[in-house]
Amino acid sequence: MDRVGLRLTVLIGATGTCIGSWIKVLATSPDGFVVAFIGQCFFAVSYLFILTVPGRLAAYWFGTSQIALATTIGFFGPHAGYVISILSTSMVVQNHERIEDIGNDYSKLFWAGAIACSIVTVILFLLFQDEPGQPPSTARALAKVTREFHNTEGYSSVYKRVLSNKDFLMLWNSFGLLMGAVMTMGTMLNPFYIIHFKGDEKGVGILAFFSALTGCIGSVVCGAILDKTKAFKVISIVASCTSIFGAILFATSFVMEIKWMLFASYILFGGPVLGYSTVAMDLCAEITYPEPEAITTGILNMATQLYGFLLVLITGRVLEAFGDVAGHGCVVVSLVLGTVLVILNKGELRRQKAGQSATVNETHAIFPQE
Repeated sequence: MDRVGLRLTVLIGATGTCIGSWIKVLATSPDGFVVAFIGQCFFAVSYLFILTVPGRLAAYWFGTSQIALATTIGFFGPHAGYVISILSTSMVVQNHERIEDIGNDYSKLFWAGAIACSIVTVILFLLFQDEPGQPPSTARALAKVTREFHNTEGYSSVYKRVLSNKDFLMLWNSFGLLMGAVMTMGTMLNPFYIIHFKGDEKGVGILAFFSALTGCIGSVVCGAILDKTKAFKVISIVASCTSIFGAILFATSFVMEIKWMLFASYILFGGPVLGYSTVAMDLCAEITYPEPEAITTGILNMATQLYGFLLVLITGRVLEAFGDVAGHGCVVVSLVLGTVLVILNKGELRRQKAGQSATVNETHAIFPQE
């Protein structure tokens, strides 16, 4: 993203996703697993190009009072995609007696996805721009000049500074533990659910749908509050503590096998943490300023993948060996550890300080009006 710009990065990600979606159109037969796997690989690689875009796009295009909400809306996109995907899959793909009928259902789903991806890709090629002619904020103007200087010293220096930032490392681990817990529960939801509610596969889809929908709402609410208050730590602590309570209530609902309580508690568990994710992305840009947002948020997102991968493996083994209560315990422990790190982190809001200390004259000197 730093080398070729925001626009080309987005176009690479969109094109790869589009190619993957058309490959999956060919993967609806029973012997099409390899084709489906290739399509998924295109999705996985392409997602890397899109994952860190919201933070960079917000910093490039929006002023200081709008960055948090812009970042939130950017990360709202994937959550909205999850909601649409979960809902459409559960509505379109049914469990038929004939396997060919299941393939026909998948064919409808994949064709719709491929057409939608193609439309979005064409729109991006026609309309998406890299950045405005004039920086939208003083902090962005100073970051641009600082970054031009840093580019002459190579990216290894950027990585060294980021990875030696104690506040960032604290955020990295807390973010990984909290988001890894959500990823683990999303992955393990089916086995957890079927243990207590056998034959109710649709219930899993509905449960995941409501959780993703709540995550969308939580993201917007957290972003709006953050724009008004800039209370990064308070919002993070409230969200993470609420998720712990939701996870404990969620486990209790399974043991008692109360469905309505299960839905309510899962929403309480997933919504706040997904809302916290947008706060963490904005906080990442704050405490690592003026380093490139694409690099810092990219490293931050690695935490979710690594912690999620390990937690899924551990929780799966614990579930097999000791039952679902112990499996829920793994998720709760991860949330508690992440919350402790959130409380202990005293991140310095460098981007805000830079914007406050810089004068209008300094900005004009850097970027004279044409």
